[in-house]
Amino acid sequence: HKDQALQRKLRGKRIRKMIPILKSIFKDLDSEAKSAVSFNELTALDVSTMPEEIQACLELSSVAELFDILDIDGSGLVTEEEFIEGIMNFCVFGAPVEIVQMLK
Repeated sequence: HKDQALQRKLRGKRIRKMIPILKSIFKDLDSEAKSAVSFNELTALDVSTMPEEIQACLELSSVAELFDILDIDGSGLVTEEEFIEGIMNFCVFGAPVEIVQMLK
């Protein structure tokens, strides 16, 4: 039980550190300041400029795959909440792409 509690605590710290970084990345992508990004805006995402911890968990074959996974409601736009929640699912919880797609 101590190991699980420690892992939860460490996971919580990682989450708190990632949220402002992901919010900043989202704002950079949201060129029209509409609180959502389109597929075209998401293609501007340069994963190599992201912190290493985030890069390591975003091993996707294409931006189209990332967009499809992040667009939880199927609206054709990714909101800030979808962006942050989707990437955190990959990075913090280690949710594989297939699981994230099945949960949609």
